[in-house]
Amino acid sequence: MSKKLTRKEKNALQQQVSSVKAEPKKTVPQGDQLKKTRFSIGLIIAILGFLLYANTLGHEYVLDDYSLIKENFQTKKGTAALKDIFTGGYRSGYFAAGEDVYRPLSKAMFAIEWELSPDKPALSHWINVILYAFTGFLLFYVLVLYLPQHTWLCAIASLLFIAHPIHTEVVANIKSRDEILCFLLFLLTALFTFRYIQKNSFIWLLFAGLSFFLGLLSKESAVTFIAVIPLMLHFFTHADNKKQIATLVVLGSVTALFFVIRMNVLGTGPVTAQALSDNLLVGAPDKLSQITTAIYIMGIYLKLLFIPHPLVSDYSFNQIPIVGITDWKFLLSFVIYAGAGVFALIRFRQKKIWSFGILYFFITASLISNVVILIGTSFGERLMYAPSAGFCITISALLIHLFKVEENKPGSLNSFLKQNSKLVVLIAAVVLLFSVKTYSRNKAWESNYVLHSTDVVLSPNSARAHYYYGNIITQDEYLAKIKDPVEKKNTLDIALKEMRRTIEIYPTYADAFHKIGKIYLVQQQYDSAAFYYKKALSFNPGNSMYLNNYGTVLYNTGHLEEAKKQFELSLQTNPNQPDAYSNIASVYGTAGQQLAAQNKPEEARKSFETAIVYFKKCIEFDPGNASAFYMMGLTYRNIGDETNAQYYINVAKKLNPSYN
Repeated sequence: MSKKLTRKEKNALQQQVSSVKAEPKKTVPQGDQLKKTRFSIGLIIAILGFLLYANTLGHEYVLDDYSLIKENFQTKKGTAALKDIFTGGYRSGYFAAGEDVYRPLSKAMFAIEWELSPDKPALSHWINVILYAFTGFLLFYVLVLYLPQHTWLCAIASLLFIAHPIHTEVVANIKSRDEILCFLLFLLTALFTFRYIQKNSFIWLLFAGLSFFLGLLSKESAVTFIAVIPLMLHFFTHADNKKQIATLVVLGSVTALFFVIRMNVLGTGPVTAQALSDNLLVGAPDKLSQITTAIYIMGIYLKLLFIPHPLVSDYSFNQIPIVGITDWKFLLSFVIYAGAGVFALIRFRQKKIWSFGILYFFITASLISNVVILIGTSFGERLMYAPSAGFCITISALLIHLFKVEENKPGSLNSFLKQNSKLVVLIAAVVLLFSVKTYSRNKAWESNYVLHSTDVVLSPNSARAHYYYGNIITQDEYLAKIKDPVEKKNTLDIALKEMRRTIEIYPTYADAFHKIGKIYLVQQQYDSAAFYYKKALSFNPGNSMYLNNYGTVLYNTGHLEEAKKQFELSLQTNPNQPDAYSNIASVYGTAGQQLAAQNKPEEARKSFETAIVYFKKCIEFDPGNASAFYMMGLTYRNIGDETNAQYYINVAKKLNPSYN
């Protein structure tokens, strides 16, 4: 039987119960919970981006990494070349330099990286992967700033972007740092612009202008973002007209400044004509078929955004056929893009997110589409890097709509996973498939040999794919590894077959004729080598490399004066070519030996001294040229200067132990 409570005990118990009820629950405020959720999502995206490309960290230099880094004497000067980099063309310092492109920011980074870690691509690969991972985090962060009520849409879009296999060329190929920087700096511009709108502080707008300027220094196509930023402000903010105009004025002024600098650096001369081997649209019979084929190619991009297979580094002439206005390939692509454009414009006033995503895609893809202007290539997966963000945003918005996700109740990550299991399974499956494809495709970018031997199978009608494969197996460093003479001959025979297939596809491909000449030169078949070098020169008479190598044939057959003439013509075409200086030095050195044998010591000495001048010029452009140091040492020995002879020979031995 329970004891009856006294009035005093009842009052004490009531007070105890009241105090328990009055005690607040120890819960995390909704704002803090949302911040933690968003940070966790951003971190997951960044980690995924890093892990997907971790297998590229040990890769070699590939493709354009050679012309911009490994074989670029300017880049290899390190920080000493920074002034020249910012006052010269993108490919300055390479023997076949073109002066139509101004992208100094990534090249300056390459120079610094070379100085820190010369001829070791690992550092540059690490930087590419880290920047890409950070881009994934920043993309999500910027999207949730502009779309604070759409956390899950932003998360899905960022996940699809970071895992998409079409980005493999951008991250795995060091040269494509320009693409990574351009998009990353756009995101920073968008971030700083938002802060300006939010805080009404002009300093943020100055930061936006600075990041936009750096984006332009990364790649000229950043200019398209000058239309994207106002689009973002219109769709996703309540910025008044005054702030929107101020933003446009700052970004427009920065753009004008960039193009003034670019014009002063590159000049106002005629733009170099596009080569058919680079852009197959050059071969279109008329402007209409050029445009219809360009629209068809945009359809191929769209197909790869949905189904990224196969991925190939080269789609040049004649892998993609020229199509006319009645061809179904053009019509299908045109209808899809026209429909998407109309759909976006219809929903423009409603400010639908998918409408923004489509318009963003159209704007950022405009310059690379070859519809507005012809660019240096007809197709490149790397060109879809920035536009693919619009694709991912559009698809994510449609998925959120179809699966009826309650975006106004973001909650925790766990609650989203439980409440939207079907969508989560779908996204997980897509990200998994994308990740497997990305990780697998990365392996093809391990080296030039792996890439070209893989892609020549995937792009069998591309003249350049066959050329690249034949070219890589005739490189001196590749052939040097083959000790068996029978195997070496078989390799050269394969290369000849690839070059002849190249010419079959593209009969006036001068580089292929030049490479056949090189193959015959290696085999010491000088008459055949001379024939093909002259054939290459008939298609491209001003090519400095062709002139230099034809001179080598003449030198090896004892025609010293004719050889010297070709080397001098080569230098007239491109005065920055170290091989031509070395070859002229060899001509003078050989002439000096002949004069010495004829008992003409004074004339021999003059010839040796001239050779030394040219060897020094070679070393000035190519400080790592061990052969030039060694030959200069021998030349000093020929004039009796043993001190300098030993110095230069020792330098050669340090650069290349094979001279020991």
